[in-house]
Parts: sequence; structure tokens; C-alpha cells
Amino acid sequence: MEEIETEIGRLSLTLKLESLRLEKEEMNVKQVERIDQKWPSNHMGSSPQKENQGVGSNNLLCSYIHYRSPNMS
Repeated sequence: MEEIETEIGRLSLTLKLESLRLEKEEMNVKQVERIDQKWPSNHMGSSPQKENQGVGSNNLLCSYIHYRSPNMS
């Protein structure tokens, strides 16, 4: 019985950690989306600095998606 309670506790902690990881991942994606909205890379008349920042954030998002790919585990 004690082993079952220990396993339930372990699974509960695993679920909490996964929930926190997903929450953090969602916050990171939202932050990148806000950067993309603030500095769109294809905006006509934008300064080169803003254009580069938009391109950089797009690269960051692509890198993040590639990093989180299930095939990479």
C-alpha cells in the first residue's frame, strides 16, 4: 500500500512539473508572438534595425519550434 501511495505522489509531482513546463512554454511562445507583432519583418518603411529585430524573432520562433519537436526527444 505504501508503494502505491509513493507512486501516486511521484505521478502527481510529474504532472505538476509537466503542467508548469507547458505553462512556461506557452508564455515563451506568447512573448515571441508579441515581438513579431511589434516588429513585423515585412513592414514597408520600417527601419533596418526594426526589420532585423523582426527577422531575429522569427528565427527564434523557428528555432524554438524545432527544439520542441517530438522527433528530437
